[in-house]
Amino acid sequence: MKRPLRAARLPAFLAAPLLAAVLVVPDRAAAQSYGSIGAGVAFPTGELGDVTGTGFTVRGQAGLSLGLIDAHVQAGWSRFPGEEIELEDVALEVEDADIWHAGVGVRLGVGIIWLGGNVFYSWGDTDDAFGFAPEVGVELGPIELVADYLFGDTNWAALRAGVRF
Repeated sequence: MKRPLRAARLPAFLAAPLLAAVLVVPDRAAAQSYGSIGAGVAFPTGELGDVTGTGFTVRGQAGLSLGLIDAHVQAGWSRFPGEEIELEDVALEVEDADIWHAGVGVRLGVGIIWLGGNVFYSWGDTDDAFGFAPEVGVELGPIELVADYLFGDTNWAALRAGVRF
């Protein structure tokens, strides 16, 4: 005996997330380009922190916003002042360290808060190396506040404020 045809029903626990995805994910025409520039304080850690002091960092980004997700390219420069260190009872003055960095990254944002990560290449007064930097930020209109930690051969944490346009 054949069963009568019934309309397939979507389980209730899937209905809300699917509806949200349809309403939140923008179409291709909604993608917007943006730029940002920011500067802040940089705290060296590890071996870099042994020979330099707290410095500063400047970074620029160009990206594409796709609703909840942003993809970007970035470039920046960080400077850490050298410190005097003792090595076998001899005082040595370490020169300032200038580090250039460039990379690509993504951000996932909900409301004014976002999480992201960048893969970068750094060069300058330290060994040239690839690294990764997870970051978290808050967007307050055109102002963004960012905290990140750069993992690589040279490590540091940074707090930046910037303007997004």
